[in-house]
Amino acid sequence: MQRSPPRRRAARSVGDAPIEGLLERGEELAKGWLIALVEQVPLERASEMFPAGAGFAQEAPRLCEAVVRGLVDDAELRRIEPGGAVEPLVSRAGDLVGARDAEAAGRSVDALLAVIWSALRAELGGADADMVAAVAERLALVGEVARAATLRAVVSGRQWPGALEEEITRCTRAGAALSLLLIELEDIDRLVAASPAGEAAAMFERFVRAVRELTSRQDRLVCEGDARVWLIARDTDRGGAFALASRIDAAVSALPSWRGAPLAVDIGIAVLGEDANDAAGMIEASEVAMFAAEASGIQVGGVRPGEPTPARPGDETPPGADPQPVS
Repeated sequence: MQRSPPRRRAARSVGDAPIEGLLERGEELAKGWLIALVEQVPLERASEMFPAGAGFAQEAPRLCEAVVRGLVDDAELRRIEPGGAVEPLVSRAGDLVGARDAEAAGRSVDALLAVIWSALRAELGGADADMVAAVAERLALVGEVARAATLRAVVSGRQWPGALEEEITRCTRAGAALSLLLIELEDIDRLVAASPAGEAAAMFERFVRAVRELTSRQDRLVCEGDARVWLIARDTDRGGAFALASRIDAAVSALPSWRGAPLAVDIGIAVLGEDANDAAGMIEASEVAMFAAEASGIQVGGVRPGEPTPARPGDETPPGADPQPVS
């Protein structure tokens, strides 16, 4: 009898998988994940990892538990899919460990899955072959979902406007607020010229870390070069954007001075529906606001809540009040 070509079968949820022990060991799983990640990089690069600092200790155990729960319940799996309730947490599998590109983020997820599989094998003990195969297939599926969420959050400089457009579509449908912040270190050319390459890289890392630590899990952070950062802030109106910009300005100013000079940033803000309605318009509006801030000698460019919106290039209406510094 002629056999039909084999087909990939859907990995079923394994409701009787022995995960109770794993759910009680979230911190141990996170520690194992950390060790696996450190083992992947040369010792001299270990200090570059974990820019989220205490964030890893707080969020990694919950991230591990979310992945484990996806093994036994389709509803839990949907929670980590794009748009799911836990997706913002799982998507930080790269961000929590300082992954700066898709390849590094993928390695982070692979390390996490390897640690969970090692713990699962110990829990499975004398389980029959069918159970072991079912759990392995399901873990592979959960891993695919977790990897997709993570890579979606790691956006390259060329691709990130598409991510902004996705957020605009989501917020427009939901009637939610969205702001775009452009954050750039001041006097970057002078800083680079006066610094050995290694020292400059460390300074840039501190700058990015200071910004990242003030973002929420649902926000997207994109580095364009070393000293320019785009922050897509979900559910953030103009008042919230100015408050966030003020905190970022203060955090960068509080960093160690560089060769006797304090670090400072210029920030431009664009708000969906007020400054622009599409990605290209928001990018342009935030750049115009940042350049206006730089020219005016202030830190944050944009219109404060309650002020008239200044005209952008091509507008027929006259400009409103000049941007004012955040108090």
